[in-house]
Amino acid sequence: MTAYINAVAAWLPEKIETTEDLIRENPDWNAARIVSKTGIHSRHLASSGELTSNLAVAAARALMENHHIAADSIDHLIVCTQTPDHLIPSCACRVQHALGMPTRTAAFDINMGCSGYIYGLQVAAALVNAGAARRVLLINADTYSKLLAADDLATRTLFGDGATASLISADPTGAAIGAIVLGTDGAGYDGFVARNSALADDGDQSRRIRMDGPAIFNFTLERVPALVKEFLANNQLEQADIAQFVFHQANAWMLDHLRKKIGIDASRFPLIMGDIGNTVSASIPMVLASLKDRLKPGDKLVLVGFGVGLSWGISLLTWQ
Repeated sequence: MTAYINAVAAWLPEKIETTEDLIRENPDWNAARIVSKTGIHSRHLASSGELTSNLAVAAARALMENHHIAADSIDHLIVCTQTPDHLIPSCACRVQHALGMPTRTAAFDINMGCSGYIYGLQVAAALVNAGAARRVLLINADTYSKLLAADDLATRTLFGDGATASLISADPTGAAIGAIVLGTDGAGYDGFVARNSALADDGDQSRRIRMDGPAIFNFTLERVPALVKEFLANNQLEQADIAQFVFHQANAWMLDHLRKKIGIDASRFPLIMGDIGNTVSASIPMVLASLKDRLKPGDKLVLVGFGVGLSWGISLLTWQ
């Protein structure tokens, strides 16, 4: 049995923070240098009263309304997030209830970041392929802005909040999910950490994300090109066979380095982070949602996620 991504919907909160807003707050800040590297000019941010579950529910409702999907047709709900409303219980439980899904729906979270969409696809496809699930709703949602320090412009210029919802089933419409490869290098655990955000006692450090930018960049530049090359070879594919390479939308500078090192033409390497920022695990499905009208049957896509963990994932899709 083959699992398919039948439909994808994206949702962004109304509040927008622009580079100009940050300049007004920090008149001595060298904004031009930062923006030239990130390629990000504005980001959508959750308001003080909006939680990750609110974004997740909004994305799911958009998907269900646009594609006429009944809540009682979903038998598995997966929420991929690193910013749940509470540590206990899972965010998926709140989302299941808010969407009016039946109690027979299995609902659970996956705590993954920038590679989270690929990890979620692996779990959803495995459930469908095994006959354990008929219809899986995969939601990717985060509100990283709530963990960013006001004076940390390096992270504030990068991350935006948002959510996506994807329907995965055996119905042969949308995109067939092919080979998936996942990986982890926990030696880089401290490269991206939200200190004092859970049960570990990090002393007097404030509850905020701390990112070692150079370490993340070096890991990505070392790991990802080899990952793509090996993945294509193992699936008997050439770069020319791939209609679109959909990479996690980290920042323009990093992605440009990766694209050039791998040798991918810019026309097959979509970038959409300029007005929404890095939306963590939702970034790849947001690109998919933006591409749907440009794809034709037989088009192959390679999805590549990488980052916090450190972790990575790569997947092959074939458009139907």
